Amino acid sequence: MRVSRNQMQSVIELYPAHEQSRKRSNRSYNGHRLDVSAYLADHGVECIGEKPHGDSTLYLLANCIFDSSHSGKEAAIGQTTDGKLFYQCFHDSCQGRTWHDARQIISGDEPLFEPHHGQFAFKKSKAPVDIKPIKVITATELLKMEFPPRENLLSPWLPRQGLCLLHAYRGVGKTHISLGIAVAVATGSTFLRWAAARPAGVLFVDGEMPAVILQERCAQTIAGMDGTGEAVLNFITPDMQADSGMP
Repeated sequence: MRVSRNQMQSVIELYPAHEQSRKRSNRSYNGHRLDVSAYLADHGVECIGEKPHGDSTLYLLANCIFDSSHSGKEAAIGQTTDGKLFYQCFHDSCQGRTWHDARQIISGDEPLFEPHHGQFAFKKSKAPVDIKPIKVITATELLKMEFPPRENLLSPWLPRQGLCLLHAYRGVGKTHISLGIAVAVATGSTFLRWAAARPAGVLFVDGEMPAVILQERCAQTIAGMDGTGEAVLNFITPDMQADSGMP
């Protein structure tokens, strides 16, 4: 007997959508078992204990996810031995509530797992960001303010809080010049016709040079400098990023 697509769709529509969702949400995520305690703690849901329940473990909640008046171990998230998850609350108003429903309130649709060194690990939520309000000043306030004179990190062309672009054809010497500038600023030295009045911290970011070549060039550059000051000179280079690569 042949079944048309329309007939098949009619059969699917007879199956309640929430049941489909419940079964999808109860899977053990392709064998990846959720650390329920860590998940709840990471999302600020208070778990006040655990207890065995048949072939499952119940993670007892201080308050029901759906009604905070349901408290005192009356609600729990359960996990079977094969990793399937479910939700239970003893109150009639919460009957029919599923793990999928609870997850939507706790963490929404964000993934529960993320790749980690070829395997999957529990995905922690990002720490809340403390956003400071933007301060707005009037033109009158701005004109009355006093600021220190703007200084050059390397005179006469590299100002503090400035943005400069060095460009040239490949092989002309951009990296050598950049290293010279970095070392001069970090040590309070003179490079070519440019001078740094005092040492300042530098972060040198290179996206393609092998670390051994960067090391050789940095040593040559430092050896040719006349400055005696000391400041922080840090490097980011691909060879030092292990398996993660450049950000």
